[in-house]
Amino acid sequence: MRALTQLMFGRPPAFHDFPQRHEGASAAIGAGFRHVLGLRSLNQLQTYVTDFEQSFARHLGVAHAIGQASGTSALHLALRQAGVGPGTEVVTVANTWVTTLTVIHELGAKCCFVDIDPATGLMDASGLQQAITPRTAVILPVHMYGSMAPMREILRIARDHGLRVVEDACQGIGASLEGRAAGTWGDVGCFSFHATKLVGAPCDGGMVVTDRADVAQALRHDAVVDWALALVTPQPCVPSRLSPLAVPFLAANLSALTRNVSLRRDQVSVYQHLLQGVPGARLLISPEGVSPAHRNCILVSPHKAAILAACRADGLPVEEIYPGSHMLVERMQADGAVLPCTVALARDHLALPLGRQVGKRLQARLVNVIQRASRVPQVAVSAGVQA
Repeated sequence: MRALTQLMFGRPPAFHDFPQRHEGASAAIGAGFRHVLGLRSLNQLQTYVTDFEQSFARHLGVAHAIGQASGTSALHLALRQAGVGPGTEVVTVANTWVTTLTVIHELGAKCCFVDIDPATGLMDASGLQQAITPRTAVILPVHMYGSMAPMREILRIARDHGLRVVEDACQGIGASLEGRAAGTWGDVGCFSFHATKLVGAPCDGGMVVTDRADVAQALRHDAVVDWALALVTPQPCVPSRLSPLAVPFLAANLSALTRNVSLRRDQVSVYQHLLQGVPGARLLISPEGVSPAHRNCILVSPHKAAILAACRADGLPVEEIYPGSHMLVERMQADGAVLPCTVALARDHLALPLGRQVGKRLQARLVNVIQRASRVPQVAVSAGVQA
């Protein structure tokens, strides 16, 4: 697993619109920190975190939210509580950040991969039936790029087989399907508050959400140490909590999420307009009924290498999401998985910049470079686009 992790890690993207830097955040975050520093007891700190958990649950329209130290620990807690362990299997996709797979590996379970839909970059539900075996414990769809996997089809198949569904919504905050938020469709949803997420903090964090009271009770029990019992016997868990220091950032970003998502949707619409007529270039789309949050805007092109080189030469912020991911996916195929669409996307994708620092002039300039690198005659793509 160490070798696979090394393959996934590469040079970090040159451009990030860190969510905590949005307009008006500084005052709210400063006030939150002053409040935290004024708290005088552990009980007060815990109440402060609990209040945010409840606010996050209300925002999603879900009954229960349990804070975690990271999105990775959220996935670990949720999968362990769902019965994932040695001898079991988890059906998921290889098109994800490596910690999704690391958690499964660390629990002693096996990853059983299904391919993705090439149009969306998300789990292709038509491959689920073939991937499910008597050892399958959980189906784990991943809501990549701020979009959502086709949850209705996934849940129907899960119900037919009596399986739990744990949603990896670490990149899905702000997205919804038919008005229902990502992370609230399955038995459990897992979120990341890493600094690069739309609701993020520089000190990281995560959240597990569920509508099931029995599951929430079990999750809370597994997330902390029973100190009275710990005096006489080792505990079967590693405690993981959301830090109070993350809450000021998270509360400010959660309040700005709707505005942030609206901005990114507008920017993706501009890219879609500008890219019309560029041979071979397309953007990933979302499944029917999904309102995406667009954590990323993913360009797919057979001219990826030329585009990346040209953009770097011009100082334009275009990058692969996970450098080396194509090598990881190809290695998984060598182990028996058949993932042609996942391999193709890992090989041919680039992320176009989004966020407050991206204006329409930059978008037009970027698409002009994409056109040149795609070896097509340059056209005035900036026509009609104002600064």
